[in-house]
Amino acid sequence: MTGIIGLTKTSNPRVGGKGLAIAGISLGGLSLLSLPLLIAILLPALNRAREQANRVKCASDMKQIGLAIAQYENDNQLQLPPDLQTLESAANLPPAVFLCPSSNDTPALGATPQAIGASLGPGHLSYVYVGAGLTGPTATRDVVILYEPLSNHRNEGTNVLFGDLHVEWIKGANAQSILTQQAAGTTPIRLTTSP
Repeated sequence: MTGIIGLTKTSNPRVGGKGLAIAGISLGGLSLLSLPLLIAILLPALNRAREQANRVKCASDMKQIGLAIAQYENDNQLQLPPDLQTLESAANLPPAVFLCPSSNDTPALGATPQAIGASLGPGHLSYVYVGAGLTGPTATRDVVILYEPLSNHRNEGTNVLFGDLHVEWIKGANAQSILTQQAAGTTPIRLTTSP
């Protein structure tokens, strides 16, 4: 814009700087043309960073759910909760803990932990609980208690909460084997992981 103003001012032959005004116009136009290119280069990197942050948030939320499961287990003769609704009623976790930030799920609503627990379900729950019927001694390092659908993270992998309460990111094919075992009715899911 200032290049155009400078060009109109330099139309008088006694005033110099016409070349600088043309250079200003050229550089301004070039920067406007290169802006979409810069956005196209930076956007994928920003999306990857956001997805990585979402994975870490999911792992943290699952760890918090795992700690609540351990507390429930201590209070109930080593029995794991039958479902996440019961866990929420007993533990009073924030509804956002049950959501993956990469999903479209929204927090469950309710004035009490029981009401929040009752509304946990499709659209308000991003994780799949498979610990029903387990007792503390059977929930070992290789037993899956909670996982998230592959679709939460663009089918690249899934976070998994194991019986010893550690959370691990498992990539594509290995994650798919977990879901296949679950669909086949293998409960608990047993999995060989690296130490």
